[in-house]
Amino acid sequence: TLMGTARAVATVLDDRPKLMAPQVDLLGALREDRDLYAYPLHNPIQLDGYDEDWSEYLGRAITYGADHRLSGTAPPGPNGFSFRNLVGIRGNYLYALFLVKDPHIVYRAPNSLRLDQSDHLIIALQDPQGAFHRYLLTTRAPGWVNAYAVTDADPSGADAQPEVRIQGEWQEAPGGYTIELRMPLAMVGNKLAFAIADVDTPVTRRVREVIGTAGTRRLADLGTVMTPSPRIQAILHGLGRANARLWVVNRQGRVMALTGSLRPPDDETLGADTGDDPGLLSGLQQLIYSLI
Repeated sequence: TLMGTARAVATVLDDRPKLMAPQVDLLGALREDRDLYAYPLHNPIQLDGYDEDWSEYLGRAITYGADHRLSGTAPPGPNGFSFRNLVGIRGNYLYALFLVKDPHIVYRAPNSLRLDQSDHLIIALQDPQGAFHRYLLTTRAPGWVNAYAVTDADPSGADAQPEVRIQGEWQEAPGGYTIELRMPLAMVGNKLAFAIADVDTPVTRRVREVIGTAGTRRLADLGTVMTPSPRIQAILHGLGRANARLWVVNRQGRVMALTGSLRPPDDETLGADTGDDPGLLSGLQQLIYSLI
């Protein structure tokens, strides 16, 4: 049955070369150290600043360090500045996790309007209409955070307006901190880059180093973000069946579409009536379940 379903999916997609072509062209141009892949997330992500919800994917996180430096000349060391990143999709949102290695965290000064004089995350993207946007995310203390839209005319963000659609949580972790965020997919086209800036001390508040997945200053510098195809996913949904999960992957193992679940429907219970004495059977089952 599984092989028959797989052949049916392959036949349907094989008859739609124009549907597959854009995905294949994009996949062929991807570079792991510059371009991002958004994994389909099977479980809900709670924005709490911890990585437990991402445990299934942590082995695929990409590490960005001195080789991905966008600015700064700080010498690399065993406890130097770096971060690991994961990007995923669930529902109508894009999620991102940043595990930052930074032994000296510098938070935003209580009375400062500037966003660039503390450790901060830079988000640069092309929206679906082709326009370039840049956001800074920083905080005065661990907890809930929002991003701010910045422009070339105001790079410090002193007059920046909050972008409430980009939401996240910043939490301290051993040897650094963790940022977990989400944004609507409707904000993101196929170009995206992240960078994290490390400020040296709370006294001088100078940016010591910036490390990124790709450049964040211009549209041409951005990396590509690969997301599962909604059109292929719609086809899979039409071919799916109960208690089955269907995947379409490319030769590199990138998931191009995913649908279905292996979980039984809510109305299927372990104590279902089998036609024997319902009360006795239910009691025996309850005893066995309790022992297990």
